[in-house]
Amino acid sequence: MRSKLFLLFKVISIVSFSQSVQNNISGDGRMNTVLRFNGDIISNIKPDNIAGTPLLFDSWDTGYVKFNGNRIAHHVPLQFNLTDNTVYFQKDNNRYKFVDRVIEFSFSKKVNNEYQQFLFRSNYPLNGNYTDLVFYKVEAENEEVQFLKYCIKKIRENYVHNAPSEKEYHYREELFLYLTKSKSFHPVSNKKSILAALPQYRQRIEELCEKNKWSLKEPAQIAQLVRQLK
Repeated sequence: MRSKLFLLFKVISIVSFSQSVQNNISGDGRMNTVLRFNGDIISNIKPDNIAGTPLLFDSWDTGYVKFNGNRIAHHVPLQFNLTDNTVYFQKDNNRYKFVDRVIEFSFSKKVNNEYQQFLFRSNYPLNGNYTDLVFYKVEAENEEVQFLKYCIKKIRENYVHNAPSEKEYHYREELFLYLTKSKSFHPVSNKKSILAALPQYRQRIEELCEKNKWSLKEPAQIAQLVRQLK
């Protein structure tokens, strides 16, 4: 009887956690104070025999999360798993996966002695094998064009002669221009591919490249270009 009561109490506690969320939502949908989130606890994110980390950053970085329905939670400790495109939050030193659909999240991070803003967004149209659940890093955007980066880590096995193979996480990325009016994706890697995606901006692109000595082979240059295309 005592064990049944304990089990019942445990189930009630779990349900209470998943449903009890303190909301302080302003008129624009902004959630200013959040004590709890709906979440499933994640105990382990990587096997012990794989070198490296599946995370974008191992640290917990505070930012905001936008849920489906335009609800926004601020001051949330976040991590992002690049192997399965999953965002986590921290509570009581535990890692949780959001139960509610996350549309966007962002945080600030000090990289090479400079603070950078990391913005990830999902809910885009189908892009090849990438569904609307996939998060893209938004590098730059204007009203008509978004420069997006798809970031992923995959497990790579390295073979060594007369030794056991070694597994490690290998990072790669894909670059896209997303056109908001046509809702279309265009893979880009250089000036030629960018001109093909944006023929209406050809003259402006040529002017900016000549002025700034851009080859448009670096993501930083493409980001600057998109910011100046108006």
